[in-house]
Amino acid sequence: CSKSFVSKKGYINHMASHGNESHECNICHKTYKSEELLKNHVKCHDETKRFQCEFCDKAYRQSTSLQQHYSVHSGEKTFFCDLCDQTFNYLTNFIRHKRRHEGKTYKCEICDKTFVEQTSIYRHKKLHNGQKEHECDVCGKLFFRAGNMREHRKTHEPREKKEKLFECEKCDKAY
Repeated sequence: CSKSFVSKKGYINHMASHGNESHECNICHKTYKSEELLKNHVKCHDETKRFQCEFCDKAYRQSTSLQQHYSVHSGEKTFFCDLCDQTFNYLTNFIRHKRRHEGKTYKCEICDKTFVEQTSIYRHKKLHNGQKEHECDVCGKLFFRAGNMREHRKTHEPREKKEKLFECEKCDKAY
């Protein structure tokens, strides 16, 4: 194949994808063609955000994500598109942008909407299928996306006193 890579690790992961061996995630049952790709995928199921930005309240699961985030504070744009001169803080945004130039898209057979990432169309198809896989552990409400469930989950957490707009003088409840 004609793919090129900026790192040896990327090349090794890609070459493993040409093999026939399959490695399955025991959490979501997605399959990967290499053990390394599976290990990277499993990290997405870990919700712990250990890496905290020292300048704002953002936190990340991976140190590399935090390092990329710091460019937002510095104003540094490290990824440059040589086709249209656009610059990007994040590698993921840059890759998504380059795919638009390449013209490779994934089209939904149901509504004809197109996506530049396979994971995006996979998530989109869940909307058509009605698959809500993310359940709130407090009230049981189901969500299509984990991020939406996490945002909802915050509604069950007690708010700080300063955020309360009204406090009842008789029962100490705040709203």
